[in-house]
Amino acid sequence: MSENNNVSNLQNAEEIILDISSNESTRKKEEDKTLSFVNSAFEKLSGYSRDEIEGKMKWTKIVHPEDMQFMISQHRN
Repeated sequence: MSENNNVSNLQNAEEIILDISSNESTRKKEEDKTLSFVNSAFEKLSGYSRDEIEGKMKWTKIVHPEDMQFMISQHRN
């Protein structure tokens, strides 16, 4: 199996595991602040569909301005 297939399989497994806990809001963010994975609870909380979010939306779009500095500091960790 190629390295790309291994990475893809691991990413798919990670998404399945994260979505199992769909009663809790779950997301995966990338270095550039893009949300690469969200579950159905996150969709309900944000009001956006998974198609609108994953790989397209930065989490900064949905954070309240008063919470932005704190969230940015947490993103660096």
